[in-house]
Amino acid sequence: MKLMRTLLALCVFTACCSPLEAIDRLVPSVYPTIMEAMTVALDGDRILVSAGTYPGHISFLGKQVELIGVGGAMETFLDGSGTFNCVIRIDAPGSGARVSGFTVQDGFGTSCGLPLALCGGGVLITAGSPTVDSCVFLDNSSSRGGALHSEQAFPIIDGCVFMGNFASQGGAISVRGGDATITNCVIVDNQAYGWGGGIAADFATVAVANCILEGNESESGGGMFITESTATIIACTFRDNVAVDEGGGALLDEFSIVEMRDCEISSNSALRGGGLAVTHFCDALVEGCNIFGNNAYDNGGGVYSFESFAKYRRNRVTNNSCGLQGGGFFLKYFSDPLLENCLIQYNFAPVSGAGVTCVEGVSARIVHCTIDSNTTWGTGGGLHADFLSYPIVINSIIWRNNATSGTAFSSGELASFTLDHVIMQGADPDDPVVTQLDPELDDDGYPGECSAAIDEGTDLVEDLPMVDIDGVIRPQGLRRDIGAFEAAGTGHCFIRGDCNSDGELELSDAIAALGYLFWGESLQGCADACDYDDDGWVSIGDVISGLLYFYQGGSPPAPPFPNPGHDVTESQSDSCWILGP
Repeated sequence: MKLMRTLLALCVFTACCSPLEAIDRLVPSVYPTIMEAMTVALDGDRILVSAGTYPGHISFLGKQVELIGVGGAMETFLDGSGTFNCVIRIDAPGSGARVSGFTVQDGFGTSCGLPLALCGGGVLITAGSPTVDSCVFLDNSSSRGGALHSEQAFPIIDGCVFMGNFASQGGAISVRGGDATITNCVIVDNQAYGWGGGIAADFATVAVANCILEGNESESGGGMFITESTATIIACTFRDNVAVDEGGGALLDEFSIVEMRDCEISSNSALRGGGLAVTHFCDALVEGCNIFGNNAYDNGGGVYSFESFAKYRRNRVTNNSCGLQGGGFFLKYFSDPLLENCLIQYNFAPVSGAGVTCVEGVSARIVHCTIDSNTTWGTGGGLHADFLSYPIVINSIIWRNNATSGTAFSSGELASFTLDHVIMQGADPDDPVVTQLDPELDDDGYPGECSAAIDEGTDLVEDLPMVDIDGVIRPQGLRRDIGAFEAAGTGHCFIRGDCNSDGELELSDAIAALGYLFWGESLQGCADACDYDDDGWVSIGDVISGLLYFYQGGSPPAPPFPNPGHDVTESQSDSCWILGP
């Protein structure tokens, strides 16, 4: 009998103390309102909401519960009309809280933070790492985060649409402190009368990927505003955003550490930095971005970089315009930014520096860039430097730019350029590391097969990039190419046997070869052209072979022949180099 009582007690204890299974709580079929279901829900439960419109305010009451619109955002609405509050407040620790499948609309915000402000018109997150996915946020407003605000939390926001929301900071999304991940979202037509028409982050860590920010407006940072934060921005589109002051597409500001990669920044506008502004000691890496069609009413049509530690690598900065200086880049105030493997093309600035302008103590390092077909009505079609600015240009092309004076570059007071292995229109013929031979660029800036840029770069400078703008390994030939693109081939093109480089095989080629062999005369082209049989040496046998071919129908020369091309054996390619190593 005693044994039976012990077994019964164990069974009762086990039943009472076992974890309960999660329950699906149905609204409105079982629970008339969402808050009635939330009140009785336990961690791990799901609240499944049928199609319809339901009033806010909804609080998670510190519970890790999933709130799901069964019919999706197009059929299930959470409406904050008539309440001076956010529509949803998530304050649950841990990662179990979730909101999915709702249109959240007409919220107003709840006080949060220090100093106090109205936060999160649609959703306010104050704890944990909740997930908000597959939602639409429409016409919400607050001071911070018109649609959604995260305060010292760690949210995951995925696959949501934000439209027509309004705030002082973060028209759609605001993040203060904590760590937020924002992916696969469409952020359209939101407004902030302060900072960040689409997204604003301060004192936070944020990761934004595969998002579209379009048609947003603000005082600064039309699409996005990042300050005193750490951010990664990957594969996002910033299009048609507007900032009254700086950063039409985005403003990366004050002591932030930012990596922006593989983004499109197009058709944005601002007073400064139509596409992008990087300012106030921001340590930014901008890489692999396409920055085009932006406009600044003042300076920096594509990019405005002010007092920042920025690196711009493998970017295409094209067809941007401004009202004063720096159609492509405007670099200002005691900083040494890096421009590496960039195509800077078809930009316009009426005053100066249509491609790049450096002013007030900016000694930019411009490496492997192609600065092509930019236009100014003033000076410095490609580059302009002024007021204690001393840019260094290495392995770069400055070509087909247009200006009233200084088509390639111009410099003002206490400013100058250092050029090292540069192809440049109007180059000094006596400069041993600058040439004006044609790089044969196509409309997209790629060098032609016989471009003078091929194999003419230097390897004797530290910290040169290992790849080109498209990720092609450098070098493809014996030496790295000049400009943003690395092309196949070695040395310059020539016709084998055309020893005097006039485009024809004739008696004068034999005379040029004899002068080179026996009297030390210089050649107009490369010695490799005189190596008739391509055995790696210029000899009297090459002269005889050329004469036999010309007068007696002997064997033709080795390739390249009869059309210009590269030496496929690389035997004397170095003899074709124009610039020294």
